Amino acid sequence: MKEAGEDGRKPRPVAVAFNMGTKIGLVPITTQPPAGGKAGIEIPEAEKSRASIDIALRLWVIPGEMNIDDPAESYYIEADSVLGQFSTAFM
Repeated sequence: MKEAGEDGRKPRPVAVAFNMGTKIGLVPITTQPPAGGKAGIEIPEAEKSRASIDIALRLWVIPGEMNIDDPAESYYIEADSVLGQFSTAFM
């Protein structure tokens, strides 16, 4: 993950939701449950284990906060930063 910089960004885990050729869709992984009527999907323990993230934490993906990103210039994606992956069924 990237370090917080002068622009106020903080490290935040993300999941690549889909690939559109030169662009990808990224959904944030957060410890905050969805609020304000937003849709969210709690990540099950088995999926956290597959993705090598802490199974003790309650985590959500919030599809409505998805960003389209260019992996070649991404702030969020780093070479060798993949921790694991979710199953196809979960995605």
